[in-house]
Amino acid sequence: SNMGLAIDLPEPEKVGQDRLVDSAWVAAHFALPAVTADLGTATTLNVIREGGVFCGGVIAAGVDTGLQALAERAAQLPPIALCVPERIIGRNTAESMLSGAVAGTAAMLDGIVREIEQELGKPVTLVITGGMAKYVEPLVRHPHTYDPELLLKGLALLYEKNQI
Repeated sequence: SNMGLAIDLPEPEKVGQDRLVDSAWVAAHFALPAVTADLGTATTLNVIREGGVFCGGVIAAGVDTGLQALAERAAQLPPIALCVPERIIGRNTAESMLSGAVAGTAAMLDGIVREIEQELGKPVTLVITGGMAKYVEPLVRHPHTYDPELLLKGLALLYEKNQI
């Protein structure tokens, strides 16, 4: 199918389709190079070089996945409700876990995007999406666009591109 995206990887068939769909939309609508960050069960970053070349990325545990693992493995750690933390220094266990999960993910995004920029030798456009993004995105310092509809827009784009 026509994605408007070249895939520069040794095993392109193993890349998750959702990653390619997000990347296709960003390649068509944003300045490249770009990074998409999809914050769901996993936190997935995709890197698209100039010319619309998907060249790989980063996969980490998602915000909620990390919190569930803590609650399951440490008897004294409670399940917590997600929100945007009011402060980084938690004043109780739940606030501290929230900071670790939400602010920790934001800091990871900032740090990893900085490393990607170093590796590419140029600044990148950052686009953030996914179910957990609404909690994390307000804390991300790197300039970015937040688009909760990225996957749906990408699917619509690919549908149009592949009509005969």
